Amino acid sequence: MSFRPSTIQPISTGLESFDFTKPLSYPYIQSHQNSATHDSMLILPFNQQRPTKKSLILNQDNQLQLTPYSTRQLIQHYNHQQLIDFSQTRHLCRYFDHHRKIPQINGDYQLLPLGGTAHQNTSWVALHYVAAFEQFDSHVLFRFLNGTTAELNYYGQQLETEIHHCAAIGRILRASLRLCSLSFGYDITIHARFPDSIIHQYDNCTCSRCQKIPQTTADLVQLLDELEINKSNYIYKAATQAFPECPLHEFAWYNDVNVFIKQLRRL
Repeated sequence: MSFRPSTIQPISTGLESFDFTKPLSYPYIQSHQNSATHDSMLILPFNQQRPTKKSLILNQDNQLQLTPYSTRQLIQHYNHQQLIDFSQTRHLCRYFDHHRKIPQINGDYQLLPLGGTAHQNTSWVALHYVAAFEQFDSHVLFRFLNGTTAELNYYGQQLETEIHHCAAIGRILRASLRLCSLSFGYDITIHARFPDSIIHQYDNCTCSRCQKIPQTTADLVQLLDELEINKSNYIYKAATQAFPECPLHEFAWYNDVNVFIKQLRRL
């Protein structure tokens, strides 16, 4: 993959197709950002010709940014800012025999690595922006919610299975959050942030992995036991109400999902 640096202005929104399997000459922005964001649709390693520029980011407004940080650094920094980090999803990935490529899942926001492990430089795709995809022998074509398409080299296994895993993990985390809130006396409704995303095509799935989505507190505790999650885990504590030092009236700070999770992680 190579670039011809023709400008440092953002790409026009009229450009809707990116073929990353061939040399590119699209304009881009030189950026020093050290983290992926919720606006990032694709994060790609870039190691050719410009050694000071290590990653390419395609944002949801069709801007291409070339940054000096590796994809590993971008994702690790993003992970450190999230309320639900790799430590939560790692257990669920192992539960689904999904050992190598650990995604970053925070409810509706889901980043999937396309190769390697979470600690290596590889391409990442934001599933919450993906409307559909087609997998071929050596590449994959993504169609995003904004109408943009991007074609990448891909030599992995069946991508549909990995996306299905991510969708199920997201459903488990959303269901667990609601059950945790109920145990503290709050009944919250979690709305889909990206209802047309591919991850929500599995919302009514009843396969064996999706049947693990907890419906009751007892289901959640059983799932956590099966996952062998340490009893000090904040989700487990919330599910079992193991906070005698924190009576319910002290949870009057609750006003949205993000605040709720932040408070749980401090306990």
